[in-house]
Amino acid sequence: MLSAIAAGIAFGVTALLFARTTHAISALFKKHVRYAPLRPFIGGVIVAAAVFGLGNRTTTGKYIGLGIPTIVGRLLAAASGA
Repeated sequence: MLSAIAAGIAFGVTALLFARTTHAISALFKKHVRYAPLRPFIGGVIVAAAVFGLGNRTTTGKYIGLGIPTIVGRLLAAASGA
């Protein structure tokens, strides 16, 4: 019971930090990028640069996108009995 309460507090604090960070980034973008359609483009460029900066395709490509190659691989492995 005590661990559930501690987990609830930890998840609540994490959610609060996430919400505040999201709002702060949104306000920062609204302040510095006046043209609204450009904001998501800049955000996408930042995310793409972070993904490519973190490693090569074999390590990061597995964790971005829809994960369809991983799903297909697991289904084929299950179908073959592996």
